Amino acid sequence: MGNSSPCCISDVDTKAGADPVVLYGSGSAAAVPVSGGALEDRIYKVVLNKSGGGKLGLDVDYMAERSVLPIMGITGGLSEQWNNDNPDKKMSKGDSIIEVNGTPGDVAVMLEKCKKEEVLSLTLCKAMNYDALVSDLENLIKAKNCGPILIRLSWHDAGVCDGKSGCPNAAMRLAGGGEHDFAANVAIRLMGGPEVPTKYGRLDAKSASEGVESQQGRLPDGDKGIDHLRAIFHPKGFDDKGIVALSGAHTVGKCHADRSGFDGPWTEEPLKFDNSYFKDLLNKTYTPETTEKGNPQHRNGKTIMLVSDLALLKDAAFKTHVQTYAEDEKAFFADFVQAWEQMQELGCSQLREIL
Repeated sequence: MGNSSPCCISDVDTKAGADPVVLYGSGSAAAVPVSGGALEDRIYKVVLNKSGGGKLGLDVDYMAERSVLPIMGITGGLSEQWNNDNPDKKMSKGDSIIEVNGTPGDVAVMLEKCKKEEVLSLTLCKAMNYDALVSDLENLIKAKNCGPILIRLSWHDAGVCDGKSGCPNAAMRLAGGGEHDFAANVAIRLMGGPEVPTKYGRLDAKSASEGVESQQGRLPDGDKGIDHLRAIFHPKGFDDKGIVALSGAHTVGKCHADRSGFDGPWTEEPLKFDNSYFKDLLNKTYTPETTEKGNPQHRNGKTIMLVSDLALLKDAAFKTHVQTYAEDEKAFFADFVQAWEQMQELGCSQLREIL
């Protein structure tokens, strides 16, 4: 019962009893529409020669934390001339420079080369900006019904942090960290939930070897009650209201017996982010059962509640928030956003607001 597996292969949910839906079932990522087309079709090269004294006419959005230089606009000069002469390789706002004269990744060096070197060989990628990323995520979530797993991914990366160390359940290095948080927040909104601001730059670990070996004692277990919930959350800075609000993420997703030992969705519509979880807690009657894996849970028809879910009704300080959220979805959304942001930023400082 509970979760004793290493962090990098952990079950995922706001409590350690739950698991994600499979992201790519029998399909493939290629089946999901991507802004600008396939990656190999989005990469193109541009050569600009400043030796004749011409100006670049190229505005880029420089940020030291990034690994690319997004194009903000074409303002004339050599860039406009290139576009006129090469309509099939036209530079546009929303494209990004990913390499300058053989240098990728280091935007400070790339920008300096653009300023000082006469002949520039640029490698660019089309549709590599915020709006395109949001569109791609939305398409992925709709095609794969993977909103819940993106939420769990963010939670299980940030939630294991105790303020000093973390566990790389979602170790990533794409744009300086925080991409999984961004994906989760897009999923929350797309499934009907609140708009959650994202801060970027979270980087708990570069690889699994840099994290703690286990999430044991850092994430709550689905078969435990009130004292356990407080023991896990209070040291991280969450009060009782925050614990209940975060538990509301169980309004989406489901448990899988072959992963966590628990089995079933919490709500009738596990791909809809609303306050149904709290309404069901108060209005449904659940019957105790033991799953085929030997884990205790409670069932009403197709939906379930874990021991840790029903614990929210056994303490007056918890139950008052359950009642509030069941009656007022806006109140739930507001408190969830506050607690969710706190969780995503747990143990981090100097995060940025721009991707």
